[in-house]
Amino acid sequence: MSSANIPAVLSVRLPAPARGRLKAAAAARGETVQVLVGSLVERFLAEDGRRAPELARVLGALRAAGPGLRARWGVRGLWVAGAVARGAAEPGSAVEFECDFEPGARVSLVGLASLRAELSRLLGAPVALAERDRADDGPGGEAVRAL
Repeated sequence: MSSANIPAVLSVRLPAPARGRLKAAAAARGETVQVLVGSLVERFLAEDGRRAPELARVLGALRAAGPGLRARWGVRGLWVAGAVARGAAEPGSAVEFECDFEPGARVSLVGLASLRAELSRLLGAPVALAERDRADDGPGGEAVRAL
């Protein structure tokens, strides 16, 4: 086992009421306090390392993946909307998309969910996806065409 994989000891002082609540929470989950605290620290560090989705990075990734998205899903147009388009996204923000499909493309609910999952994997961020003609007003003034 490399030294990077050997668990290190971390000591934390907590007020008695907080310590009691922590012990109760671990017991309720069937975990030790050490396992619960370790998972909370790992989750915190993972979230702390995330960056807000940036429009330029999203557009670059989509344009590079565009031919595959068009071929697999029949995507004719894809717009970035919401906080990412406005430049107001925060870490953990979903990237909102409105899409338009080629005439005759048969996209099911499962297909939309699969496309959403592919976009999420591509961007490493949560994704919200709506068909353009089913979105409230079509691409809003803030929407930016990616494909």
